[in-house]
Amino acid sequence: HRYYTKHAMDLLEEPLEEANLKDIVNDLEKVAKDWMKIGLQLSLKPDKLEKIDSEQKESSDKLLKMLVQWLRVEKHPTRMAIVKALESNSVGVTRLAHKLREEYTSNKRQKLNTQD
Repeated sequence: HRYYTKHAMDLLEEPLEEANLKDIVNDLEKVAKDWMKIGLQLSLKPDKLEKIDSEQKESSDKLLKMLVQWLRVEKHPTRMAIVKALESNSVGVTRLAHKLREEYTSNKRQKLNTQD
């Protein structure tokens, strides 16, 4: 296990809002085709995911709609939840999950450094 400072973890645990979704979709662009698996790992109901699947054509649009739905039902949506979903056995993109975890923690450090 790597050691992450409390400040570094803040961005991972910071509540997500719809304003964050464009960045999240960009981060997940390479795995957009796995949007349904990710949605299931984020505890979305299969019928909601099937509705998204029938209404949207492109994987990136499906991913975005799935994340919007997740934000509406999840009490505490975070980047960490997304990272953990990516790490799950059914999605299994641990390399991307690790990269995003590193990126989110380094972004937090940069934000902290610029606030001094």
